[in-house]
Amino acid sequence: MIYKNKMKIIIDENIPYTKELFNNNSKIKKITGRKINNYILKNINAIIIRSTTKINKKILNERNIKFIRSTTSGIYHINKKIIKKKKLNSFMLQDVIQ
Repeated sequence: MIYKNKMKIIIDENIPYTKELFNNNSKIKKITGRKINNYILKNINAIIIRSTTKINKKILNERNIKFIRSTTSGIYHINKKIIKKKKLNSFMLQDVIQ
């Protein structure tokens, strides 16, 4: 993915070293995972979450999310059918473990 403007990313505040992973072409906001909701995701391009954030139809409805990354080994907090339907890029630790 190549963006002309800064990529806007929401990251669970309990995930360490994330700001160091991105260059100046990203606008990063760290927030408590349980507070990530549909309203907060307005105009956001990517989210990096833990299992405390539930990804479902309601949270993704009418949002411009292009990428979802979960840093946990479980996937019960993510509705994979919605991700597939919306054709989102995703990376789950579970995908690597299998």
